[in-house]
Amino acid sequence: MTLHKPHFLSEILSVILVIIIANFFLFSLIRSNTQRMGTELGDKINYFAITNSKQKTITDDPCKWVIVGDPDAGNNYAKLEISCPNKKILNSLDLRAIDGANLETLLVEYSRIQGIEPLIFNDKQLTQWGNLKNDDSYKWQCFVANKLANKDTVIGKTNLVQCNFITKDLTWK
Repeated sequence: MTLHKPHFLSEILSVILVIIIANFFLFSLIRSNTQRMGTELGDKINYFAITNSKQKTITDDPCKWVIVGDPDAGNNYAKLEISCPNKKILNSLDLRAIDGANLETLLVEYSRIQGIEPLIFNDKQLTQWGNLKNDDSYKWQCFVANKLANKDTVIGKTNLVQCNFITKDLTWK
């Protein structure tokens, strides 16, 4: 009496082939759903992270609020000191949250967080921030690491950024 090995092997191979095809189909289905849901979730996270709340208070005073505390960023932060006519504040900002850390992107991110409008540069210099704009008596001047800066000046790790709104007697000698 002999067993029909080829018939037995063909049944096993058929079952294995069905399992492989079913696994491939399930893998493809799960992968496409994960990618689609991941994109939707990523879009929602970006929306919540970037857009301002409708209840957020918008201000025109760059010195109205302070970001207190130091970020948990190691040495990847910058200090932003803002001097207004009646107040001076010091903030710490995590540079990992700022794309292409230069003076303009740092001030744009700070303004977004604090709800400060508008922020205007003209000829690479800060000319208006909130209600404080350059005129015959006052002028914005920004420094990065104690050097005069324009909007393209790169912000290095642990740099002190100073933006001062001061009288022309102190700045235009």
